[in-house]
Amino acid sequence: MADPRAREGTDGLPSVTVLIPTYDRAEFLDEAIESVLGQDYERLELVVLDDGSSDHTPELLEGYAERQPATRFRWVRHDNMGQARTLNRGFEMAKGDLVGYLSSDDMLLPGAVPKLAAVFAAEPDVVVAYPAWDYVEEGGEKIDSVMPEEFTLLHAIKASDPVIGPGALLRRSAIDQVGGWDPEIIYSADFEFWVRVSSLGEFRRVPEILAHYRWHEGMTGRLSVGIQIALERVAIVDRVYASPDVSEELRAVEAEAYRSAYLAGAGLLGGNAPWERFFLGDRLVSRTFPARHEALAATSAELRAETAELENELRKVGSRIAALGDTLARREMEIANRGPDE
Repeated sequence: MADPRAREGTDGLPSVTVLIPTYDRAEFLDEAIESVLGQDYERLELVVLDDGSSDHTPELLEGYAERQPATRFRWVRHDNMGQARTLNRGFEMAKGDLVGYLSSDDMLLPGAVPKLAAVFAAEPDVVVAYPAWDYVEEGGEKIDSVMPEEFTLLHAIKASDPVIGPGALLRRSAIDQVGGWDPEIIYSADFEFWVRVSSLGEFRRVPEILAHYRWHEGMTGRLSVGIQIALERVAIVDRVYASPDVSEELRAVEAEAYRSAYLAGAGLLGGNAPWERFFLGDRLVSRTFPARHEALAATSAELRAETAELENELRKVGSRIAALGDTLARREMEIANRGPDE
């Protein structure tokens, strides 16, 4: 999809805005900012959005603003409103023909922006370009490398695989057409966003490691939010299949798509409460084996009725025992109150 707003510079490449939404990540924010400002790309601006941090983030950002030209670096601060709304504010502020976002604990590697931007200059129908990345520990030590799949909506939904990680760029016109992140989706808003963008044109993978995704103790724990992540994954599949324009190709893998979403959700639950894991398992059975689920539901209803009857009988027995206890207590009191000659 060619971008009618594209404005090529003297190097023939479009302008780029990278957004960094941040909240209490001052310990990593320096590295994220430097990884963007250090890109060898003339027509690049960085916008950092402080979502009401309580650490020294504002002081850090003010220092950058004093040292960097306004055409290269901007920052804003607002009361905490969450990642999606913060990023959407950044989308509105972005001036580049291409826009990317980077978590404040992740990093771009040297050459990331030039290599990704070159894809758009060479292929007018490309809407998104994204790289491979490394998982790194808190201190930057490599854990593993990820070579993502070639993005297609079919694969993403069929496998419940967001595909795209840190470092991606997309045409600003795509955001104008589909809108930003959905604030109602807390932990999987990026996945839902890429699903919407996929309707606009080609995604292009750059099979080179150009970013770092950092794992550290301060990340949102999956054990505490697993059930919400899982339900969001399922809701995204619901949205896809609720559309009247679902392709025959997608419709053919609907059952597999739901299985993958439920199983991915169950994996994200980790050590969560057993009732949460059962909830997803029950949802999966109900969709995959409806007849079996109906039989189980009927059996469950019978068991609940039998249990209620037994509980009622138990309450009656308990009342009788209590009455006998009262009678026994009165008899003991009467005997204790009798005189020795009675």
